[in-house]
Amino acid sequence: MPNLVFPLRTSRYDFVMQALKRGLCNASRFTATGGYRAWSRGPVLAARGHVRCIQTRGNVEPQKRDIRAVYDMDWQPPTTDVEMRTLLHDHLVPSDFVDLSNSRGVAYNPDPFAPAPKETPYLTYGRRHKPGPDNTRIIHYTPFPVNTRGFFYYFQHPRIPEGGSIRFRVMQTNDPKQFSKGQDLLNEFGTPWQIPLLSVATQTRYEIIKDVLEFEGAVSPELFKRCEDLTSTIDHHIIGPMSQVICEIMEPFYLDLSNPDMAVWVAADELLYKMTARKIFKVWQRAPRPRFNYDGGILICSLRVIGPQQDKIGLFCHRIVEPVQVKSGIPRHLVEYTKDPSSGQLLRTHKGMLRKIFVNSDRPDAEAALQTLLHRFRQRYSSVRTPRFVEYTNSPFKARLS
Repeated sequence: MPNLVFPLRTSRYDFVMQALKRGLCNASRFTATGGYRAWSRGPVLAARGHVRCIQTRGNVEPQKRDIRAVYDMDWQPPTTDVEMRTLLHDHLVPSDFVDLSNSRGVAYNPDPFAPAPKETPYLTYGRRHKPGPDNTRIIHYTPFPVNTRGFFYYFQHPRIPEGGSIRFRVMQTNDPKQFSKGQDLLNEFGTPWQIPLLSVATQTRYEIIKDVLEFEGAVSPELFKRCEDLTSTIDHHIIGPMSQVICEIMEPFYLDLSNPDMAVWVAADELLYKMTARKIFKVWQRAPRPRFNYDGGILICSLRVIGPQQDKIGLFCHRIVEPVQVKSGIPRHLVEYTKDPSSGQLLRTHKGMLRKIFVNSDRPDAEAALQTLLHRFRQRYSSVRTPRFVEYTNSPFKARLS
């Protein structure tokens, strides 16, 4: 059962009234006197002489605030037309070269007899959000940076077919023969800019891209059907153009600690698992739900295989893009928590042990994601010497390839 933490000097009446105001009990079941007595029969924990925890009963689930997303209509990036003729890099011609500097793209079909798209197929670089009035979240789209010149192309995942994506190859010339000398565009956080194939398969705005991929034989109808089946396992969620999807160990992704419920989707064999910063950095506290210990910060991370038997998965922090902002006021002597991340190190608990991801026996999707990632890892390195990601010595843990 969850617990309430109040100062010892709090009166019985104030104790109950504060709990009722916060929605932590059912007023129809408890009175100011009887309810307090019912609670006080629970275990009492005295910590450092000034705080006690009393076990609560009744309706203790906190009410979630419904935050509406509102687009910033005062300013939108200018648009640049992008002719979607081909997405295979060996079929590119100089006319496919596009300059997206300080704008966002709009894909169009060069066929004059092609039907108009149902939704505008925007190709946007990034998206920012900030709190707005009346419990809203204002979404602001960011344009592509200066000197974003090159070719859109289809990136085929080397091992997982549904892990493909649309990427942008930055080049200094419009000669497709120099394609291999270019570099993939990175997003504002430092990971590859891409539109996941799962989004192309399920979003109506990208029917133009879907038709091009299918016409050129880059993606089969069966693969599109498999992508649709995978996205159908996440109920009311959608895989958008800026969603992060990882299929294997060591694929980079970013975590925005100011938005702890932002999803990083793990594509398992039969389902998608939603991995969030809240699940990774949760604080096991005696409260109605685990607390989240951060107000902000952006990390570049990847998953790593850990453990002597290489049967667990941990989180490796490559780089801290924006400083981590820690919340104040958490009584850390009463909780178990994950230590603050450090660049170039694996994530650990406050006791110094490696933080394990996908450890939730109540969630079969977490177990499915764990087993899929481990199976793909073993398959990939079955014919070569398996790399050791963690060295178990007296020195601090360091992730490396041996």
